[in-house]
Amino acid sequence: MYKRRLVVKKTIPVVYASDDNFLKQTFVSIYSVLSNRINDYYLSFYIFIPEGCKEEKYDVNWAFKDYCIQYVRVSTGYFQDVNMVIQNITKPTFYRLLIPMFLKSLDSCIYLDGDTICCADISELFDVELGNNLLAASIGARITFNAEEISKILEIPSAKNYINAGVLLMNLSLMRNEGMVDTFIKYSFAGFPCQDQDVLNKCCFGRIKILPLKFNVYANVYSMPLNMLSNKFSVAELEDAIDRPVIIHYPREYSKPWKNKMCAKGKEWWNYASKALSNDILLDLEQETKKWEKEYSYQNLFDKVECSQKIVIFGFSEVGCSVCDEVDDRYPNRIIAFCDNDISKNGKTYKGHRVIDVEKLKRDYHDALVVITSQNYSKLIQEQLLEMGFLEDNLVIYRKKTLNYIYSFDKDYWEKMWKDIVIDDISTKECLKSGVNEIEKYVYSNLVGKE
Repeated sequence: MYKRRLVVKKTIPVVYASDDNFLKQTFVSIYSVLSNRINDYYLSFYIFIPEGCKEEKYDVNWAFKDYCIQYVRVSTGYFQDVNMVIQNITKPTFYRLLIPMFLKSLDSCIYLDGDTICCADISELFDVELGNNLLAASIGARITFNAEEISKILEIPSAKNYINAGVLLMNLSLMRNEGMVDTFIKYSFAGFPCQDQDVLNKCCFGRIKILPLKFNVYANVYSMPLNMLSNKFSVAELEDAIDRPVIIHYPREYSKPWKNKMCAKGKEWWNYASKALSNDILLDLEQETKKWEKEYSYQNLFDKVECSQKIVIFGFSEVGCSVCDEVDDRYPNRIIAFCDNDISKNGKTYKGHRVIDVEKLKRDYHDALVVITSQNYSKLIQEQLLEMGFLEDNLVIYRKKTLNYIYSFDKDYWEKMWKDIVIDDISTKECLKSGVNEIEKYVYSNLVGKE
């Protein structure tokens, strides 16, 4: 008699890190991975969340087979005292550093940020040979990057192959054997500008396999001038990434579809979201999108200013002064002061407007409209002022529209966006005037050149 051999399917583990505010996006990413599975294997998803975070189930109506989703709870004691440098990024971003310790049964895994979608079978990534490398990842498609400065900060020989940590293939068994988690945790407290991503680049230097760009394609690559990336990637690699992406990543705040519906590859994300999430949740996301779009709207700022006789600009900086110029030009005599948390700026002036501290702001101008112009700490300043008793309706956040912002838009929306864009710095205007690529010529002819 012949015995039937039990066939065990290959399992691919995919890990995410999230909190209450990012679970919806994480499940959209999971749905996209499942949607593009072609080969026959089992998908095991792990979502690392902090203690106290609610375990949500968004996959109740999904029809996929051969997968499971498990939550992994992480004590809030981990990274409790880490200084968070990047605004709007929470401490669970550091959880990827703990994966080798928490998932001891796994030899390797894929790690994905929740702001990604999968566009091809993810087994292509999992099947990459790691050899003696600790991990594999792609070089980030960044427009501005000072490799020399980063190498000095991280104290590594070179940052030429600096990787983005949003898509990783991790050699977990090797990391455990070499005690890497302890090293990761140690350097998490170094205050690096790009936080856990810098930690991985430093600690794994020389042991990182560089993946083709197609495994981590920034969404704005589809709308930005490719000549600005040609020094990092070959033409063939760029074309392959654009035409046949495996993972699309939305790393920039203004390129995230749930914050900017008009961003490049935003339609693709919302298509997966419409299938992954219920109508009620989709409606909530749409409302959040409208709120974020207001922060990038000059018109929203001016609507607020028009109804206010007393205005304080929070942030004595180049951006704050440019907003001052715009407001003074349209609504003279309404700005009464600047305010800044940096006490060294107290007493300084710009066009007759004096810088005051937050205590004077609270004491003398609690009913003024406060325009928050800080680009890195706007949310923290908003929370600070709310705790001091300021009304939310009296606070407005202004976000500067840089070239990166312009490049984030899908080409289908170029014409629609002009009405709400104000380019207020000379360097950006000059860059657009040069018109070395399609979008720059388009922006200049339709916006700057008509001023």
